[in-house]
Amino acid sequence: MGVGFAMVSVPILTLINSEFPPIPQVLLAFPLTTYMVLREHQHIDLRGAGWVLSGRLPGAIAGVALLGLLAQRTLDGMIAGIVLAAAVAMAAGWSVEQTRRNQVIAGIASGISGTTSAIGGPVSYTHLRAHETKTRIADCDMLV
Repeated sequence: MGVGFAMVSVPILTLINSEFPPIPQVLLAFPLTTYMVLREHQHIDLRGAGWVLSGRLPGAIAGVALLGLLAQRTLDGMIAGIVLAAAVAMAAGWSVEQTRRNQVIAGIASGISGTTSAIGGPVSYTHLRAHETKTRIADCDMLV
């Protein structure tokens, strides 16, 4: 589960009924991320999570605005584009230098995508080893 869970379940649930997401993902995310943070606590990066979270709040506000402004069809297309872009970036092994600026930008993108689609893991962490990636994304998800 985790980011992969949302990347698969959101499009499927949207096809079934566009009102389903993000409720099931949100209900499952908190216990999952809490468990991951407790299990992998030695890999927590509070400083990095702080920068990501500082961008995530403005991103979430922008996401709420988009939900109010965009038609459902446009929103569905945007979500599909986000999922495809994230999948391509992860498959290509794309990595981002972990600067404060990039972490804030990742937080903004994460806030927008998390609010509009329940897929909110910052892709900027995908270059790390699996247990570090999961823990750092869980840090951000649990604190929001």
